[in-house]
Amino acid sequence: VMKNNNSDNRMMRRFVHIEKKLEELGIELPPAPSPKANYNIVCHASGNMMYISGHLPLKPDGTLLTGRIGPESDGQTIEHGYEAARHAGLNIISTLKGQLQDLDRVHQIVKVSSV
Repeated sequence: VMKNNNSDNRMMRRFVHIEKKLEELGIELPPAPSPKANYNIVCHASGNMMYISGHLPLKPDGTLLTGRIGPESDGQTIEHGYEAARHAGLNIISTLKGQLQDLDRVHQIVKVSSV
């Protein structure tokens, strides 16, 4: 992928190969999830930006990880929170892969938020 460096007008090659790195780390992407609420758009492209929303911590078997984390929680551990965040993140990456076909087209993650 070529990216224009505006500071000196040179073209720079980017050799990341994200999918190869995921494979080396033993990370397998789940199938991209379908919307789970009353909307049918999980991502929207505008210019060179891709907006993604509505991803849940779904395990590959379809199990939804739920619960609160912390001392006043319903007993969920910090590890449970890490697992939920990991599944939500992998689901987002799967959606990106499905939309872009090549994860090396992603140059930057601008914002990640949660409820």
